Amino acid sequence: MTEDLVNELNCHSSEVGYVQKVKSALSELFGKTSAFTIVYHLGGDEVLQEPETFVERLNAVLGKPGTELLLRHILDKIQAE
Repeated sequence: MTEDLVNELNCHSSEVGYVQKVKSALSELFGKTSAFTIVYHLGGDEVLQEPETFVERLNAVLGKPGTELLLRHILDKIQAE
């Protein structure tokens, strides 16, 4: 399941505004300050451009169920725009 979500993120990662969309989705869930802190601790904007690394680091913090929930929200946000 997580692999499918990573593949979907990979399809979008080269789109213009991708990083901003991911940040926006995180901000919706956690608030702007917390989202900034999360991105910073995961590796900054660079890690958002690398879906495999992003997911690996999220798994380390949130576990698989939390990561999948978060990725679904991010993908819903990206696909809605």
